[in-house]
Order: sequence, then C-alpha cells, then structure tokens
Amino acid sequence: MAVEVTYAATAPQSEIETLTTFNLSCLTRFRQCRSLGELLPIAAGWHLYGYTDLANRQLPSPPRAPEFCNMPPWVLGRDADTALIVEGVSEPVEMGNDSPYESHEFGLLHEISKVRIMDQIRGGSAWPIGSVVLASVHPLVYGDSSYDLPILLTPGKRFIVFPVEQDREHGSLSMQRCDLIEDSPANRQDVFKGFALHDDLRGPDIQGHWFPDE
Repeated sequence: MAVEVTYAATAPQSEIETLTTFNLSCLTRFRQCRSLGELLPIAAGWHLYGYTDLANRQLPSPPRAPEFCNMPPWVLGRDADTALIVEGVSEPVEMGNDSPYESHEFGLLHEISKVRIMDQIRGGSAWPIGSVVLASVHPLVYGDSSYDLPILLTPGKRFIVFPVEQDREHGSLSMQRCDLIEDSPANRQDVFKGFALHDDLRGPDIQGHWFPDE
C-alpha cells in the first residue's frame, strides 16, 4: 500500500507538518501497523482504498477526485528545466492513438495545435525563434480531471509552456495539460521568481499510479 500527500504551495507550515507527521512507533511495537491510517494519522479518515480496510473490516467511501492544475506559476518555474513563450497558430484538435505525431503513452488522447516559438526564457529551444511547430497537450494519467479543462492553445494567444519533450525529428513539443499558462506580466513575474529557487536537489514526484492496489 502507498499514500501520496499533495498540498498547495500556499499551505500554512502547521498544516504541512500535520500532513507529514508519521507514527513510526507502530513499526517496532508488538502490535504492528495494519493500515495507512495508523502510520499516517491524518490519513485515517481518508478511506484510501476501495476494498475492505485491513484494520476495521469496513468498506470505505470512494475517495474525492483530486484537483489538478491548482499550482502557482512560481512553482512551475521552480521545477522547470525548459520554459518557452509560444503563440497559437491553428485551432487545436483532438488526436487519438492513430496520430502520426505522438507516441500516445498509456493510450491517452492528445490535443494537437500549431504554435510559433516566440522566446525561450529558460533552457533551450530545439528550434530557432519564429519557428512553427506542433504542440501536443495531454493529461497526466487515466481519470485525470484536467480532461475537463478548456483547450488553451488558441490562435493569436501567447502562453508560457514547460515542455516535457522537444522532438526535433517530428517538429513537435509535448507537455502535460497543467504545464502551460497564459503569458501575462503577473505570470511572467511569478515564473521568474520560481527560476531563482530552482536547484538540482529535487527529484521526480512520486505518482500513486506507480504502485499496485494490492
């Protein structure tokens, strides 16, 4: 079993401490932990799994759907290796698994739109400024509520994007749905604040879908 705790960057320190306070004593006592709620007390009421709880044999309620893309721009800047300014050129369309442009890992639908590279504000662009390339936007995992978010890469609008891949061979860059924000003065200022906090110590976030349910 595994538990993933996600909290907003604006959460008070006292709340963060509550969310990350573990009861490690039950690992060495005679009666060991039998549920995640015993190991992480705050998780006791979360009902993390859809099968009978090991400790009380009660069927838990379904978990609340997570909220996606509720991330301040400075956090995106802090964690970014590459950030580009792009401008929408064509109306985006949905592409299925038969798209010739993307690998479509996990069978997820991608949205494809042509964009023009306007500037690179962190890292490097695989193409010269002014190039028109394909941008692929996809949700993070199955059931990701960002499926319901509006498509943003519309013609004539500029965006700050944090691509996870730049494919020079196919002339395309790809990103997750939450890795693009409007290019506004306020967002740029926050993103540059995040750049100043960037370091190489942070590892990849643990994703709950990496672990089996049993």
